[in-house]
Amino acid sequence: MNNRVATKVTLKIKRPNGEIEYVVPPTLKSVTPAQFRQIQAATMAADRGEVLGYNVEYKDVGRPTIKSSSDLFYAGAERDTTTDSMSRMGE
Repeated sequence: MNNRVATKVTLKIKRPNGEIEYVVPPTLKSVTPAQFRQIQAATMAADRGEVLGYNVEYKDVGRPTIKSSSDLFYAGAERDTTTDSMSRMGE
């Protein structure tokens, strides 16, 4: 069984001049619906446009077989597969 961890958020923003821009905040790895509403409100309040949607990318994190207590150190090893999920981008 594999676990997934969020690795990147992409925001879709309609700027005041009408252009659509995709922004990747460097400090966000995931967004909850409540956080998204806060981001929308802050962007509108700053007259920076309208946040239309977001996308969260996930990475599969494997679960290695633990044979001894020394293997616990490596239990968080990640595999290099990435998947897109939670697409909330408005079209």
